[in-house]
Amino acid sequence: MKIIIKLAAYLLLTIVVALIVVPFLLPQSGSGTMDHRQSAGPEAEFVEINGLDVHVLRSAYTGQDANPPLIVLLHGFGANVTSWRDVLEPLSRYGNVLAYDRPAFGWTQRSTDGLAVNPYSEQAGHEILTQLIQRYNANSGPVVLFGHSAGGGVAASYAVSHPERVSALVLVAPAIQMPGGNGAGLGWLTAIPQVRRTAIWLFGNFTESGLALLEMSWHDRSKLTPEIVQLYTRPTEIQGWEQALWDFASAPRSNLSDQQLSNLTMPVLVITGDDDRVVATSGSIELADKLPKARLNVIAQSGHLPHEETPSEFLQAVADAWTHLFP
Repeated sequence: MKIIIKLAAYLLLTIVVALIVVPFLLPQSGSGTMDHRQSAGPEAEFVEINGLDVHVLRSAYTGQDANPPLIVLLHGFGANVTSWRDVLEPLSRYGNVLAYDRPAFGWTQRSTDGLAVNPYSEQAGHEILTQLIQRYNANSGPVVLFGHSAGGGVAASYAVSHPERVSALVLVAPAIQMPGGNGAGLGWLTAIPQVRRTAIWLFGNFTESGLALLEMSWHDRSKLTPEIVQLYTRPTEIQGWEQALWDFASAPRSNLSDQQLSNLTMPVLVITGDDDRVVATSGSIELADKLPKARLNVIAQSGHLPHEETPSEFLQAVADAWTHLFP
């Protein structure tokens, strides 16, 4: 009996030591080999906000309004500005269009060494959006936020915190009030060095799981070409993308309550596909019912990415609702 107890104790001790030591033996260099500017190319445009190089893409207004709105496009999790490639220029008929890569995605700077502000927090994300609006809305015209999926959550939370700065919202398959929100309660766990190092190592496999999610996001997978896949995966050539993704994913974020949603009194357009298997179509419909001034458009034969899979129908939905957004 004593031998069994000793063996059990040795086994337990071995497991504890392994849990403490092994994570520090895992490689942390990451798979990326390029700087974010090198990957973006010489024509890319960046703006520095709180020391962070933020990648932006713009299309100038083509209409006749003397004070056109600023249209800001916020992409979803794992995406980047190219997600808006088919609708960015057409939307310029309504206003000046600005898309940007949210921190941890696209071609925005990954390294945060020496920065005074953690760019992955919800508050820092709001500050980046505020500074972009101030920079590119010099005439203080109306501002409309287009947010897809997790970007829809950013757009809505920003509008809750800064209702005076947002004239209208377009929420595309918005990931709002999703189960399992990332609150501050597990901050102690994500701060453990072993947990962080293991997660960064595991995120090296994110490309494969991310591609599976991308495939699930399309109603008609034949439209998901190798060229589109390459647009999603190209930023993984940037040094430190795994660590940035973990720092973003582990940062606490609020989950909007029904009361907060009811306080969003600006006009809102909710667009979703009828075959959204990532953010259920029914969830977007329920969300529209909670917003006081929301209009809903469900696009047929479209999935989680209606602005990519069915861009013509997406643009028609915006055109049909524009007088609702700006009566």
